[in-house]
Amino acid sequence: MDKTAVFWDIRTCDVPDGVDIGSNIRSALSNTKYFGLISFFPYGDTISMKEEIVDDISRTGFMLQQVKGEGDRFHAFGAITVAMARQI
Repeated sequence: MDKTAVFWDIRTCDVPDGVDIGSNIRSALSNTKYFGLISFFPYGDTISMKEEIVDDISRTGFMLQQVKGEGDRFHAFGAITVAMARQI
């Protein structure tokens, strides 16, 4: 079975207002006829993030990875790079 991992830095690729993250992910995968396993790793600073985005991600069942370091745009990149290496 196919496996896909998605690593998403929410601070540098923000969620547009009114977007249902879980529905969009399921719809995008369904539209491509993808039925394999997916691991989804959203990264962001939950303290500075909009509460509705944190709630929306929580409803997807994926665990938001807390990344501190407000103002350091490479902090999440480092955490994502380490996580990607662990998936290989």
